[in-house]
Amino acid sequence: RQGALVAVVALGPPAPREFARPLATPERLGPAVAASRGGIRRLEEGMPVLRPVRTGRPAAGRGWIGFTPRAAFVSTSLRLTPLLPGWLGLVFAAGLMLWGWLREGRR
Repeated sequence: RQGALVAVVALGPPAPREFARPLATPERLGPAVAASRGGIRRLEEGMPVLRPVRTGRPAAGRGWIGFTPRAAFVSTSLRLTPLLPGWLGLVFAAGLMLWGWLREGRR
């Protein structure tokens, strides 16, 4: 700060580590993939078949990639509550159409 002038300075490297090498190459992902018994497939070679596998089993093979089903999509309870009654929505929509028609008619 110098009188009425204010300057803002950003500290740090011009290229942070996460932007230095953003591509996920097999060499960089290899240790994590080996630890999870997974595999790396290039989509240029064709889309691999997806198969469910049990926990602890190999998650890749020739032409396929496995996933562990976790049933995280299962909903145990569902309750639907309308935002507003249907008749009120109809009145609101008709009012908007009438307002638009009257506004366009003035021109």
